[in-house]
Amino acid sequence: MTAHSSICTHQGCTVGQSGKQLACPCHGSVFDAKSGAVVNGPANAPLQTFKVAEVQGDIYIVS
Repeated sequence: MTAHSSICTHQGCTVGQSGKQLACPCHGSVFDAKSGAVVNGPANAPLQTFKVAEVQGDIYIVS
């Protein structure tokens, strides 16, 4: 399981869910919600991805 940072890799704005994608309201970058990959720029780097684990119903970032 993975989770993605909500910080746009273009200029640090907060991305939000837009259907099956994550969109940045500041400059229009769009990311794939499953992989974090850039779908549409100006961002040219994917969102940071974290491995996560579920423990008794709680979600934790694991290293």
